[in-house]
Amino acid sequence: MPEPSSRSVAFRFAITEMARVEEARLSIQLVLKPGEILETPNARVVLGADRLELGPDEIAGVIRHHGWSLKVDPSARLLWPVYPTSPPQTTAGQN
Repeated sequence: MPEPSSRSVAFRFAITEMARVEEARLSIQLVLKPGEILETPNARVVLGADRLELGPDEIAGVIRHHGWSLKVDPSARLLWPVYPTSPPQTTAGQN
């Protein structure tokens, strides 16, 4: 990885084929919070509790948030929210 500058950090991932490479996926966890604004060249959304899925057409290779930009592969997708295991369950009406 190249040394970061005061304005950017470049990183690149290589996926090593161990099975079917066409099924390979990489996830990057971004720290986003409800109420914050996320922008792309083709979308501007306020993050909330409702599920949000931005596909390649909306992302258009760039995600912007809090003054930073992330350049991504043209096929990248963004899913919000993503929980580590499963979404929180409510128990309304149960004792």
